[in-house]
Amino acid sequence: LTDSTSSLLDSNIDGLDIGRDSSNNRYIDGKISDFRIYDKALSSTEVANLSNTGSIDGGQVPSMVAQYDATQISAFNGELITSWSDSIGSFEITGGSPEYQTNVQNGKPVVRYDGVDDTLDETDLSLSQPFSITVVAKYDSSELNNVLLSSEDPNERVFFSTDQFPQEYRMFTDTGDIFGGSTNEDPHIFSLIFDGPSSKIRVDGVTVATGNVGTQSFEGVKHAIRGDAGGNVYEGWIGENVFYESNLETDGDLSTEEQRLSEKWGITI
Repeated sequence: LTDSTSSLLDSNIDGLDIGRDSSNNRYIDGKISDFRIYDKALSSTEVANLSNTGSIDGGQVPSMVAQYDATQISAFNGELITSWSDSIGSFEITGGSPEYQTNVQNGKPVVRYDGVDDTLDETDLSLSQPFSITVVAKYDSSELNNVLLSSEDPNERVFFSTDQFPQEYRMFTDTGDIFGGSTNEDPHIFSLIFDGPSSKIRVDGVTVATGNVGTQSFEGVKHAIRGDAGGNVYEGWIGENVFYESNLETDGDLSTEEQRLSEKWGITI
């Protein structure tokens, strides 16, 4: 309930009853999942943020620099998209034609890549270590070297993929890589921390690999294939992909972001 004319806010709140009126004559017959009071009229953007993320500011942490969120795409079910806007910046990714699909994960839309030629990329995002990446995704195929996301620069490779021997997740740079976890075809929240010897892979809030990925920077964004066009094209969907210019864990924001994505996308952590 919001009112920009302030007519609903003319009187001060003196005490509060939840589930009944002040005269105790009328009671709610139902359930309340969340209840909040703000000392201002919320804007339409803030109301939309509450619906999408549970936070009026969209759940944005200070170090967030790019966000690809399928819930912010305006398209119809089954439409092939050739671009995906950055929700908070100007790093739009463009290219191939993955498919926009509605009501896939927790009632929300996703972008599905076909494993053949669906890729999107841009060249301007630049991150030096430490940096972090989160991605909500589901592999449809966990075959060898199925590349979920990568830097765009073919000469400074950074990517996240599956690896077959054994079937693990792989976080790679040209100066080091780490392996861990057990690949499968369930939806997951992947959290990738690139910070030299303190680097790690987390899956649904659990650390599955740690190690040293060296000092490689991340130049440009590429979904579904490596920047040097090596490896297999990703087959599966992405719901949200966010980039941060810090180590989320040392910033104290990692658990906050993972919880935000868990609640939004209905994935238990």
